[in-house]
Amino acid sequence: MQTASDKLPRPDGADVDGKPWWRPDTIGRWYQGTGRAVPPDAEAVFHWPTATVPVPITLQRGVMVPRSARSDTKVRWCT
Repeated sequence: MQTASDKLPRPDGADVDGKPWWRPDTIGRWYQGTGRAVPPDAEAVFHWPTATVPVPITLQRGVMVPRSARSDTKVRWCT
């Protein structure tokens, strides 16, 4: 997928040997930014058109997360 003129995005991390690694979504965004056609065998999500407006929120409520080893209280997360 990479040509000599392509500059890879900043790595998401490095392994224990110091070699860089990228998450699949990072590579997906990078490839879409190259302007080349998506290969026919790419995952379906890469064939979807780019969103032009934000997706509306259809459900929003608090979620109680069970206690963890670091805390004896439940934590409330908003989704």
